[in-house]
Amino acid sequence: MASVNEKPFLEYILFSLYKSNIEEVVLSVHYLSNHIKDYFGNSYKGMKLKYTEESSPLGTGGAIKHSLSHLRKTDNILVMNGDSFVNCDLLQVIEEHKSSECPISMVVKKLPVSERYGTLEIQNNKIVSFKEKKPEKDCFINTGIYLISSRIFSNYNLPESFSFEKDFLQKEIPSLNINAIYTDSFFIDIGIPEDYKKAQTSLEPI
Repeated sequence: MASVNEKPFLEYILFSLYKSNIEEVVLSVHYLSNHIKDYFGNSYKGMKLKYTEESSPLGTGGAIKHSLSHLRKTDNILVMNGDSFVNCDLLQVIEEHKSSECPISMVVKKLPVSERYGTLEIQNNKIVSFKEKKPEKDCFINTGIYLISSRIFSNYNLPESFSFEKDFLQKEIPSLNINAIYTDSFFIDIGIPEDYKKAQTSLEPI
């Protein structure tokens, strides 16, 4: 709900989904969840909004797993972070995922230099390893957009609370066959003050 040009940052994400003709969105909420529910209600520009609430923090992985139980079974579930935004063509992302026939796809972006983010090693359009955060040039990063199957966790023994990135993607990478989908679109993560300030002028008003 962090304000960007007098709109919640989340609204920019929902607006991008609306433009991509997404019909149903599940929001995993915990901290200040009532603020989110009161502001958006049960729909946004005709999109149906559902909420899955964590009684205690589940981590990114636990939150996704909990949300999947509220969705119909499909191989094409779009997962997005709530504190980052990528101005990419989501319909194209979905089609690229479908054509890959992989159980999971990740949208990646090349940066001229990265200090803030961990980076990715990619071979033949597959993500083969995750690297720790350190200064690196001409590298690929995870933008926080995924396409997954609703059965993605079925064959893994996972705790109720876990990190999707560290405890699942990184740990289980040999068996996951993660497809890389490339974007050169605008990307911003408002997790630090400098980029939150940048968002005020970089995001187009909605």
